[in-house]
Amino acid sequence: MEATHTQPAPIQSIGKLMAGLFFTAAGLLLTADNLDLMEAEPYLELWPALVMALGVFKLLSAGSSKLTAGVIILIGAWLLALNLGWIRFSVFDLWPLVLIAAGIGFIVHAMGGGRELATTGGVAIFANRKTVETTKDYRGGNIVAVMGGQTIDLMDADITTSPAVLDIFTWWGSVELFVPDHWEVISEVTPVMAGFEMKRGRAAGDPNKRLIIRGAAVMAGIEVKARRSA
Repeated sequence: MEATHTQPAPIQSIGKLMAGLFFTAAGLLLTADNLDLMEAEPYLELWPALVMALGVFKLLSAGSSKLTAGVIILIGAWLLALNLGWIRFSVFDLWPLVLIAAGIGFIVHAMGGGRELATTGGVAIFANRKTVETTKDYRGGNIVAVMGGQTIDLMDADITTSPAVLDIFTWWGSVELFVPDHWEVISEVTPVMAGFEMKRGRAAGDPNKRLIIRGAAVMAGIEVKARRSA
């Protein structure tokens, strides 16, 4: 029987190539530094540029998540700016913002708790949470993701009273929404160093099945998808 060989995914090959180039270059620079031929530190500080390059390659690759690529580029740019002294604080200096974000998330969740027939609700902090909605009179709700993830599956739900309003707050987190392709989805999300990506088969849906997504994404990502059956 003839053996078959699977080719590695292009993004994986590029990642391995970049890693190989980085270790080779770092080894050469450190060797030259040890021999007093040159100073390696100024060049080694540029290593986050490789992260940015990987993000750009992923951005240009067919079928890759543009949102993920944007996050990779953002992380690389942040680390490069930190190494070059363009910014004076690291991401870890901002950890108290997690407490603020968590507090805001609980407040938003509590304030939205009384919305009539609002079915989607929940807070994910340092965790991942999945919600499947099957109600035929979906009204929306409130979800929060702080350094965690939320997945909301609305494929078996329906909207009787349009519009349904879903409030989202995510900080350093991700929210993934599976929405029927015939629904009309309107985004009123405010992204701050974040991304909002719509992956749907139709440019416009039924206005009688309108879902309005509101809220804020801070250094986070929100994706709206229409899952196709096999």
